[in-house]
Amino acid sequence: MTNLDYQKIGLSQGYVIRLGQPARQLVHRLLDEQQPKADQDPWSDLPPSTELFVRRVFKVGRLKVASSFWETLKDNYGFELWSSELEYVVGCGKFLSLTSYSQEELLSTPWNQLFERDPIHIQQLLTAFQRMMETQEPQFNVTPFHVVKETQSVKKVSLMVAIRAIYPFYFEEMPNTPAGAVALTEFKPLSS
Repeated sequence: MTNLDYQKIGLSQGYVIRLGQPARQLVHRLLDEQQPKADQDPWSDLPPSTELFVRRVFKVGRLKVASSFWETLKDNYGFELWSSELEYVVGCGKFLSLTSYSQEELLSTPWNQLFERDPIHIQQLLTAFQRMMETQEPQFNVTPFHVVKETQSVKKVSLMVAIRAIYPFYFEEMPNTPAGAVALTEFKPLSS
């Protein structure tokens, strides 16, 4: 289906199909058949820093975000791309090394089925996401550090997470309609 190997960003076709339409559209932009051949693969030699990885995602996906986003991004932050329906599409950072879920599990199952968190923090996230989509303005300090527990894993890992900011992002060809959110997060083990 594509010249870009799904496994290079932790995806497989079977999992992509289970995503909602906005998330599928984002994944297909990242895995577009028009991408360069394998010898010009934009995902080979993935960069070591969060910023370089995020820049690669935005370039390959033909996505745009406010210039202030790049000033907010720090290498110790995690990065998550969410669809307009608040579905996880891709991410990087400490979270992926702390969770016991694979990228495929994160993509194929709604996060409210994978994780449990305090209803107050869920409401803070939903309110900030809705406000961001309506105003097209970034939202800062979305949640303080709080406990997030895995519910479907064998290990039942618990983590501390803080959502530092969410920014709307846009498809290059639709610069006035948010396609979803890019979230900047911090994670740490519960014992920290």
